[in-house]
Amino acid sequence: MHHCLTISEILDHVFEYCVAQEVDYENTLAAVARTCKTFYEPAVSALYYQLQDLSPLLKLLPKDFWFEEQEPGSLGGILVTLHLTKLPEADADWANVNKHLHRVKKIKIDDQRSCKIRHRISHLAIQAIVLRCAQMGWPDQPNAVFLPQLETLYWDWGNHDLSLFGSVFCIASSRLKIFSTELVVEPAHHAVETIVAAAFLSFPRFFPALQILNVTFLGDDLRLMSTQEAVSNIIPSYPELRRVELPPTVEDTTLFHVAQLPFLTHLSCYLPQDGGFFMKSTRGQRFFPALKKVYLHGADMNHWPDVIQDIQTTVASSSSLRRLFKGLEKQSKLAELRVLASPNAESYNSDDDEHVIHPETLKPLLSLHNLTSLFIEHDFSVDLDDECVKSMALSWPDLQHLTIIHREPASRGTRATLQSLGWLVKYCRRLRTIHLGFNPTLPPPEIYREIFNPKATDDNSLIHLHFSYYSPVESANITPIVAYILDLLPKMKAIHFDYGSVMDVTKEFCEAWDNLVEEMSMRSASLRRPGGTSLAVRSSSTLPEED
Repeated sequence: MHHCLTISEILDHVFEYCVAQEVDYENTLAAVARTCKTFYEPAVSALYYQLQDLSPLLKLLPKDFWFEEQEPGSLGGILVTLHLTKLPEADADWANVNKHLHRVKKIKIDDQRSCKIRHRISHLAIQAIVLRCAQMGWPDQPNAVFLPQLETLYWDWGNHDLSLFGSVFCIASSRLKIFSTELVVEPAHHAVETIVAAAFLSFPRFFPALQILNVTFLGDDLRLMSTQEAVSNIIPSYPELRRVELPPTVEDTTLFHVAQLPFLTHLSCYLPQDGGFFMKSTRGQRFFPALKKVYLHGADMNHWPDVIQDIQTTVASSSSLRRLFKGLEKQSKLAELRVLASPNAESYNSDDDEHVIHPETLKPLLSLHNLTSLFIEHDFSVDLDDECVKSMALSWPDLQHLTIIHREPASRGTRATLQSLGWLVKYCRRLRTIHLGFNPTLPPPEIYREIFNPKATDDNSLIHLHFSYYSPVESANITPIVAYILDLLPKMKAIHFDYGSVMDVTKEFCEAWDNLVEEMSMRSASLRRPGGTSLAVRSSSTLPEED
């Protein structure tokens, strides 16, 4: 019998489509809600299910209670702040707000880096929320919080007063499962750091059901030692953690506890000095039984790719990486590995053999047969030979995403390294994305035929190429490469060239790139089909960063 969709199922499909469009979907959902009584409840629930900030809720207060102020944002664009003219104290003032508080399940405050218009609420607005919760009986009544059904809270405190960090206990209830934040304390605000550290120590009491805990430390880590210690101390209180980001400084006892978490699938941590994190934390026992993704970064810049060249870290040699990888080789379930590192500035010497990633460095990773995504971004030279890359290809048959970025010329030369990568394209039939980064100038177009041999790529699913260069790149040199690649890979859907901050985007460069896009569209029939190839060039110094 044919299955007929109910009204609720039809609306669910409509809402999923609206939200997926991302642009102006709030107005679309609001229009659906106004259509009729039947549509109102599900449409409004979808509208308030996830919010980028708290201002949509506070705008439900009477008009004379609030106003908005615009100013240039720190990351470009416009920053819109919602201010309160006075504190709403009467129940009638909050009547419209109360209708929708139970609908909010996710809050991603300041998760708007790619937006031209970013929103925040003022100091007084946060105080108003705390006062309202106190009127309702908080903290004696734990459920008297602002958002009683909230399960996910992302809060970047870059645009908010950290002295109010404790307000998170008024906003979310004990149902909270995901908490993620980014912290930076200015040099003169040591007292604020004490407040934040004390708040984290109260997390197990207020948020006992946490499954994901990510705390990213930005700025000078030495000013956040108390907070690091607090975060480290509360981790043992969460035996059901699925994901965790460890602070830069972690005690061995905490490492040992994290290694034993039975449900931990995602681990993000800072690279240790000796590279022996996984071996040191295990003490010879079984560790990380469910681990699938590991993010290893050398500093606090893992979310800020536009300043990646400023990274300083304690990893001083490729041998330390080899020891670290050695500790990973028994993680048979590992599917994604991200390593973001840079040698210590004082000890780094590009001519030192210890600062070259040799095939031997990557050898322990060959046992990770379930690997689908490998990301290595390093200031070291990368020296791969045919045998090493062939072994990688045969060991990772399900590899889908590969990123290898280095800013020093490979000892064998870029040409030989690129030739070796042809083995991956040949044997990794599920490979969809390749992102390569180089310091030398562009190799000649002919080299790409050795990588993307048409006979080897007929059955390949490769659809996205991304090249990053750390030397000035002229658009005239890019044009023949794009044409060559499209001739070799007619199924290609996206090609990106990223030249970092080594040169500004000039008007002439943009015009040359626009001409290239038009020329390629005229030449290739595959570019004219729906969802066809996109050609893009970007400079992280001038264009908005991507999440």
